[in-house]
Amino acid sequence: MSQQKSKAQHDQARINYCRSCISEFQRLGYVDAFISEETSRKQSLLDHFNIQPDPKSD
Repeated sequence: MSQQKSKAQHDQARINYCRSCISEFQRLGYVDAFISEETSRKQSLLDHFNIQPDPKSD
């Protein structure tokens, strides 16, 4: 019986780890999308006002 419980605990730990990884990948994807969107928005503003970006400003 303890072997079945141990396997069940191992399987549950593996499932929790996979869920955690998936969650982190999704969060990172959202961060990447946000940065990309903000970079595009910044570039649009710079273009609109005809401003040359300063390399130190990023």
